Amino acid sequence: MTTYELRDSKQAAESFQLSPSRTVYLSICHMFVADGLKFVLLVTVRFAPGTIIYVWARGAERASVHPRRACDLCCRTHRGAIGIYGLMTGHITP
Repeated sequence: MTTYELRDSKQAAESFQLSPSRTVYLSICHMFVADGLKFVLLVTVRFAPGTIIYVWARGAERASVHPRRACDLCCRTHRGAIGIYGLMTGHITP
């Protein structure tokens, strides 16, 4: 019996479904602790244009964006706008 052995398929499915959210949560916590808010906002500045282009391309294909994904995309774009404002005003320097 190994440490990672699962008892049943329900537990395996639950573990599989929660693993992406755990990974994202830990990577974000690491970014805040190790790098600080400055670098997190700089990263979102880089991702914001791609996010906008993704939504634009989905609209061009007449495909909708899932509501949960739309909320995530809105938050990313908002953080990118905050980062751009910080860069423009000089509060954040690269």
